[in-house]
Amino acid sequence: MKAKAICANNDHKPIVVTINKLPWIVEVAERGSERLKIDGNECLAVTIYPEMKIVINDGLERNLLMQTLIHELTHAVIFSHGHNVSYDEEAVCNFIGSHFEEIGILANKIFPKLPHVVRTDPSVIETIRRCMEPEVPKDEK
Repeated sequence: MKAKAICANNDHKPIVVTINKLPWIVEVAERGSERLKIDGNECLAVTIYPEMKIVINDGLERNLLMQTLIHELTHAVIFSHGHNVSYDEEAVCNFIGSHFEEIGILANKIFPKLPHVVRTDPSVIETIRRCMEPEVPKDEK
């Protein structure tokens, strides 16, 4: 299954947002798409840094969709501003203080153009559960 560009008003143009002068594309993909997998594990969404692209599962419930969009936009903002990806609590607070409004504006621009699903598919719940499990280092498996 291939990722598809999100179309606004049926004009078939992908959603493109600019973060720190860098263009990012937001796409949706069907559940099970290879574009939603990291190391073989299906995710709710992924941020692909070399392509400056965010791919979101098109079957997410409305509230989960917004949370997932904000999460992925945060990755994009961190990358676009050249921040270190490892933060302690104070650094997280500083980052949020500096970029909260930017992330909110981007989310509010994109969210109305995303497909909204009013159900929660049991498979989505299973995906959430797997994503919430702590990652076990390979040498401990």
